[in-house]
Amino acid sequence: MTESNRRFGLGVGGAAPEMTLLPPTCLSFACVLSILATLTTVACNENVPDYFPLKKGQSWTYEIVMEGVRGHEVQKSFVTNLGSLNLDGQVLSARLLHNGQTHYYENKADGLARVATKKPENELYWEAAPSYLFHYPLVPSTGWHQEEKTFLLQLRLFNADVNAKIPMLMYYRIESMDETVKVPAGVFTDCMKVTGRGKTSIRGRFSEGFIELTVETLDYFAPGVGLVKSERLETSSHPRLEGGEYVKELQDYSAPWPSSWWNAPARATGRPPSSCWSGSPSRPRRDGSPPWHGSNRWRTSRRPSPSCFRP
Repeated sequence: MTESNRRFGLGVGGAAPEMTLLPPTCLSFACVLSILATLTTVACNENVPDYFPLKKGQSWTYEIVMEGVRGHEVQKSFVTNLGSLNLDGQVLSARLLHNGQTHYYENKADGLARVATKKPENELYWEAAPSYLFHYPLVPSTGWHQEEKTFLLQLRLFNADVNAKIPMLMYYRIESMDETVKVPAGVFTDCMKVTGRGKTSIRGRFSEGFIELTVETLDYFAPGVGLVKSERLETSSHPRLEGGEYVKELQDYSAPWPSSWWNAPARATGRPPSSCWSGSPSRPRRDGSPPWHGSNRWRTSRRPSPSCFRP
């Protein structure tokens, strides 16, 4: 196997199926390779840990620190799983972000990918190409590539700074499956480490010549938890196009809510009003609310009160 094949996971493994099981039209070498790849993918994905949980009701809180032209910025990010749904004939899983956006994910044969996005007050937008979080099989040396856009680079103009979204081909690779990562939410072991790198050049509008741009990423996924840490660095060879650094760390996360909460018949509005929620998010208590993983604290006491649902 060549080095490029090893880097980007192009090798095919697994035992060949018996020839008697193949119809005569499928005896070509290309067809055998296709069947082998499918069988290998299924075998590898049956018992792998869940590195990006999508079960309804699970939620995460992240802290994001950015360094760039605007200086030092700290933000909070909240993510909640909305569960699976059928969208245009496809079974997808939805995640709601704190800014109102909803991301839709599909567990494909070759990996887990975001395939659509919906912003508040906008129509659903299907990605031109799936944006993969990772490819299968989940083993070191599995690799893939996809086109993305920069989001940290800032073009410095005379009276303003403009975010520069520049297309770039990114190369990703699973480096290891046994990393230990410490973040505010706790210490996580057996994490999957995924690295990414992209490089391109653009011609300056004035006398800059060609400007070299690079992007480096580092992501850690913990089994049963999901993304626990993400780092991104965007750099430029010219001072008028300033780069930036982005670090995202898990602060807290919760278990899925009991299915009885979701399946109880709601009022005619289709969803319980905010007044139906009991308890206080700032005063945890042991009342049956879902627990925080990795600690002896319980999740917020806020949950639907019995009055929210019909008897």
